[in-house]
Amino acid sequence: MIKFGAKIEEVLRRRPAKGPLFPYRCTGRSCDRATEFKQRCQRLGIKGVTLHSYRSGWAERTRRAHYPQRCA
Repeated sequence: MIKFGAKIEEVLRRRPAKGPLFPYRCTGRSCDRATEFKQRCQRLGIKGVTLHSYRSGWAERTRRAHYPQRCA
C-alpha cells in the first residue's frame, strides 16, 4: 500500500471534490496526452513505459485498494 505524506495530502485536498481529479488533463486530445507522457519519460530517462501501461497499472492498484473509480 502506498502511503502519502503531508505535501501530497495538501495537493489532493486542492483538487475538485467532484468530477475529474485533474480537469486540465481532460481538455486535450488523448494523442496529445500520450505525446506529453512520452516526452516526459524521455526527459527523465524512463524507457519501456507507455501511457497505456502506466494507466492500466495504476487502475489495477487503485481497484485493489478500493479507491473511488474517479481516482483510478
